[in-house]
Amino acid sequence: MEASAGNPEAAARRLEALNGIAELVIDEEVLELANKLISNGGFPAAAEADSLHVAVAAVHDIDYLLTWNFRHIDNAATKPIIRAICAARNTPAPKSERQWNYFRRMRTMYKDGIIAEVWRNRDLYAEKHHHRLAQIVADLQARQQQPGCKLVDRRDRSKQRRAEREAVPP
Repeated sequence: MEASAGNPEAAARRLEALNGIAELVIDEEVLELANKLISNGGFPAAAEADSLHVAVAAVHDIDYLLTWNFRHIDNAATKPIIRAICAARNTPAPKSERQWNYFRRMRTMYKDGIIAEVWRNRDLYAEKHHHRLAQIVADLQARQQQPGCKLVDRRDRSKQRRAEREAVPP
């Protein structure tokens, strides 16, 4: 819930933009993959929120994960590790895509106030939960129980797509 943190006026605008957008279910399967992504070297221990983002996308068979996060989610060194961990459980990792024309924007990205605020909010959220994945997940699951929270569970679609992939010979 990085969108709800930070400057109250900016947070209100972000939450308004997100109003009505369904959330993907976070459950034990997601938590298990997030933990494997950390324990098997896909993410450092301090990047639990990032491993959770990828785990949610992978479990729900999301094709693309757009990100500004080059430290962990779209890191060239760890992407093969993340893909291998996901492949071991027959779940394709989402393709992480950087902002178009990344290298030209790289110099200004770290000066961008919105991105800096999102990163600050993410770090504060993780710190609030002592960088413990289980506490982060518990908080998100509690938020998902709130009235009006729209949830989406794409696993039926995911199982169908996995079965189709398995049926095709390599």
